[in-house]
Order: sequence, then structure tokens, then C-alpha cells
Amino acid sequence: MGSSFACATGDEAQVTEEDDVIRVGLIGAGGISAEHVNGIKKSGLAEIKMVYAPDETAKKLAEKCGATTVASAEALIQSPDIDAVFILSPTNSHADYLRQVHAAGKHVLCEKPLVRTAAEADEIEKLFEGYAPVAMAGMVMHFWPEYLQVRDMIKKGDIGRLGTVRMYRGAGCPTENDKWRGDFKASGGVILDMGIHDIDFVDWALGPLTRIFTMRSKPNEKGQHDYALMVARTADGAIVHFEESWNEAPHAFYYGFEITGSGGLLELDSRIEAQLTVRPVENAGTGMKTTNPAAVSPHDAMISAFLGAVAEGKKSPVTIAEGLRAVRLALAAIESAEKNAPIEL
Repeated sequence: MGSSFACATGDEAQVTEEDDVIRVGLIGAGGISAEHVNGIKKSGLAEIKMVYAPDETAKKLAEKCGATTVASAEALIQSPDIDAVFILSPTNSHADYLRQVHAAGKHVLCEKPLVRTAAEADEIEKLFEGYAPVAMAGMVMHFWPEYLQVRDMIKKGDIGRLGTVRMYRGAGCPTENDKWRGDFKASGGVILDMGIHDIDFVDWALGPLTRIFTMRSKPNEKGQHDYALMVARTADGAIVHFEESWNEAPHAFYYGFEITGSGGLLELDSRIEAQLTVRPVENAGTGMKTTNPAAVSPHDAMISAFLGAVAEGKKSPVTIAEGLRAVRLALAAIESAEKNAPIEL
């Protein structure tokens, strides 16, 4: 690993063992890159050495984090000065970069969705079987404090047998700054790009999902005003409603859920506060309690988990196979909308 690192300041952790610094290269310099830069700095485990993007955003990001730019993703991936690659580029570029990372034998964290198509999912899953370096899917819901607490409560049976679930997530339309998201062929639209978060969480925490039906509005020519409603069933018989919207005000973002069981209700609405509310059936009139577990940034936690696995030689916290299952489920939801028919999962 690396041989030099300037100690961070402020709320960033400090690195004292220079030889243990993980040298990171970033592919992609769009909006999500800021979360990763902050998470890498706060971890105290790594230094960003190189940045690649096919436009001027690479230079701006490199200047911000004290890195250098390179002429191609291939040069970054093959560089002997890079230990781990972060793939933060548009979805339809992921498969090619994952192939290159595999050939170079580097550690990799790839943002969701891992790939754009079912064929790519099959290829990449087979390619990474038995891969020795850490290869992680950037499924941030596995690190989101409120959602982690809910999963733990469900697994412990705190709300009894699940009945109905409502998951919702909304954001502003894709803009000029991220217009590739408005290209359905590149991003997969609101279902694959954003709805995958809720689909993945339900399958991971409540699932597995066994059947899904989708209705999706037709976006405009820029991919804006994309909106989907999905109804799914879990193996245990719970009914899940998903609402995913790119039909909100510019820069808006919210998320939430209502999860009901025989023992009570769990609910969250980030527009009010990132606070989980628990309403148990027993003493329903006086037994409500709320918790606020969202003190840790989920992206910071995800990045720290990846870099920690690299540093300690541990297994990937979220495997490529897990990330690809989420892709396949989201693609099935899209197929349902296109066929106007339920899809067995």
C-alpha cells in the first residue's frame, strides 16, 4: 500500500502508519463522488491518489482532494500506485470497468446499480466468483442506521408476523448536472437508479421477494417526471407497496416507510425527521416510542466498512452477488411495467 499521507484535520481521522495507507483511485466525478471523498477522508485508512472522468469534473474533484488526474480509466486501474478502485460513473459504464478491475486484480467498491442489463449481471457474477481481493457492491441501505435498526427488530420478531409494508422515496428530476440519469438506456430510470434501494432493503430485511407488479408513468424526452408504483409479495406472505418518484421539486429528496406486523407498526418519514417511530400493539395508547439512530452517515459507514475489509484482509461487507440480485429484482420490476403483468422472482 501507499508510502505517504498527510494527516487529516477537523473531523477526519488521522493516519499514522504510512505503509498501511490504501491508495485509492476514483472513476467518476459526479454528484455521488462528494460522499465518497468525505467518507474516504473520515475513515483515516486511505488516500485518494488519482481521479478519472471524461470531462472537466475530474480536474475539479482532483484539486479538491489533492489527487492527480489521468487520461483514462484503464491507466488508473492498471497503475501500480493504486490499491483500490471506486467506480462512481454512470451505470452503463460499470460492467466494462469491473472487467478491467478484475483483470488488474484490484480491490473495488462499485456504486449501485452494479450493472445495467441482465446479461451483464450474469457475466459479472460469473467473473467475480472466487475473486480474492475485496469486491463490494455499494448498497448503502445495508449501512443506513434507521433501516439497520428496522432489520434488526424484524429479525428478532419485535413486530410479529409482517402484514403490509409501504416503502417510498422521492427526488427532483434529473438535471443538466446529472442528465445521464434521464437516459433510460444508461440509468434504467427511477426504478433501477433509485428504487433499487427500497427493493434491495425489503429483499434483504423482510424477503426474499417472490413476485412483483409495476405501473410506471412515461417520462418526458429528458427522462424527467419518472414515477413508479410497485406491489410485491415476500416469501412469508407480506404485501409490499413501493412508490418511487423523480417527480419532485428540484433538489428535493425524501424517503420513508410504514411496516406493519401483528405486534405493531414501524414508521419513518425523513420529511419530518430522520427518526424511527415504534408503535407496539400492547399499550398502543401510551406505548409509542421513538429513536433517532441516524447519527452516522450511511455513506461514511459503507466506505469505512469497505476500506476496513481491505486493510484487514476480510470478506466484502456486501458481495457482488448481493448487489447483482438487487439489479435483477429491479430489472424484473421494469419488465413488469413493460409487459403490464406480474413477474415471478
